[in-house]
Amino acid sequence: MRICGNAYAGKWLPRGSVASKFLATISSGWMTVSICLANETVATKPELESIYQQEILPIFEKFCYDCHGDGSKKGEFSLDSFGDIPSMIANREVWKNIRNHISFRLMPPPDEVSPSPAEREKLLSWIDQAVFSVDPNHPDPGNVTLRRLNRVEYQNTMRDLLGVTVNVSEILPQDDTGYGFDNIGDVLTISPVHLERYLTAAKAALSTVTYPGPMTIPCTSVNGFNLKGGGSISDEGHFLAGNGQAFSEFRFPRSGRYRIEVTASSDWPSEERPMCVIVVDGNVLDTWDVEGPGKKTKTITSEITCKNEASLRVAAFFTNDLWEPKHEDSKLRDRNLFIHQIMVEGPLDGPLPDKPITHHQIYGEPFVGQSDADYMKEVLTRFAKKAFRRPVTAEEIGRYLVFMKHAKKLGEGVEHAIQYALEAMLVSPAFLFREESVMVEDKTGRKLISEHALASRLSYFLWSTMPDDSLFARADAGELRKNLAAEVERMISSDRSSALVRNFAGQWLQLRDVEGLYRDTTRFPNFNGRLTKDM
Repeated sequence: MRICGNAYAGKWLPRGSVASKFLATISSGWMTVSICLANETVATKPELESIYQQEILPIFEKFCYDCHGDGSKKGEFSLDSFGDIPSMIANREVWKNIRNHISFRLMPPPDEVSPSPAEREKLLSWIDQAVFSVDPNHPDPGNVTLRRLNRVEYQNTMRDLLGVTVNVSEILPQDDTGYGFDNIGDVLTISPVHLERYLTAAKAALSTVTYPGPMTIPCTSVNGFNLKGGGSISDEGHFLAGNGQAFSEFRFPRSGRYRIEVTASSDWPSEERPMCVIVVDGNVLDTWDVEGPGKKTKTITSEITCKNEASLRVAAFFTNDLWEPKHEDSKLRDRNLFIHQIMVEGPLDGPLPDKPITHHQIYGEPFVGQSDADYMKEVLTRFAKKAFRRPVTAEEIGRYLVFMKHAKKLGEGVEHAIQYALEAMLVSPAFLFREESVMVEDKTGRKLISEHALASRLSYFLWSTMPDDSLFARADAGELRKNLAAEVERMISSDRSSALVRNFAGQWLQLRDVEGLYRDTTRFPNFNGRLTKDM
């Protein structure tokens, strides 16, 4: 059997190179591969139908129909339903199994009369021509598997869409791999856990770049398990078993008054409670004692005046540790302190800060007299076109207007409604999956993916992220295929093309595995971490 290929390759740089033609083939959006029988003329459909009735069906009737035909359905399988070639082509998975059973001599069973080698070869040859043939003059690339963004693609897409980097390694489950790659559509499944995590990531990302509703005094909080310092970390927060500190760096954007709150608790049931000292940039701000078991966590509040913009360390110190292992009361042997959260709010005086630039880039501004519904449609249409990487319809946008009613029930305005809709868009299949369902036909009748799907295929292959404005503009104008070589050259010249090396070549050539490989230090005594990095 031979593979007959017919693939388009444009003029790439460097011209004529194998790599450039390979890239052209991948990027062009179509490739034809046909399987033909070597040294054998492929029969026409009427001829194959005639051969089936005269030569193939008698073989099936002689060796197979006792168990799988004429009403018999052993193993819940019957050949009666396959009276013509179209019905066989419509069930190619079934006929793949039939072919395998014939080829591997699994059927008929060993205790039954079997076809001769010549008869088996005749059956296999006919099945290949009738059921699995491909017409090279009228290629059909088949259906494209709906492909979910993997973790790298998702992180890069969120970065380019919102301008914020989401640390997906802490949020999303590890991607499945197939054939050595983590971007194979057939294995990139999605589960309820994925959807829950995607929603968490969407909310976290949007909260950093948008601010619906009126501005309030800025507030930054760090949970105890994210604080640095001595002690240990648990779900409850930062546990100080001995004298030490839990701290974080906070930004004070301008001069003014700031409120600092520390939430703490202890397990000490007696007097001389654990002491919590609040220290800002090395200066003691205040000192409190923290109540013991049975009491609610204590929120310690102080104010500080900052003279100018600064980044300062805010720390909670535990200063009166006690450890008496021989004390007769086991509850009084160890005095500890839990730090649950440190928060900085402010500046408390002066005008409220402006909304982030990213907020204005996404929301824009409603024009005078524009209704909330029309404003919401305008914002969502603009955002959805980039997020879904294709033009969107009014019907699609209309589905998201339900969040207007939801926001009104909560007493919120149109900006909150838009925020809820944006969150929904970021967990929509149109965002999480790379859609390539829209097909067009060229002059020769070949089915091609749409210009916008081609733009996505290019950008995710070369950049592992969404198309940029240039690709969008070419696709919108229907000129991407006409300028494919120039666009690919531009994209390869971009710094973003390093993603092709890291993600495609890194898996193809297993470069990602170099750091984890075992090195025989006896044979290679000079091999070190620097050489690993260079490799």
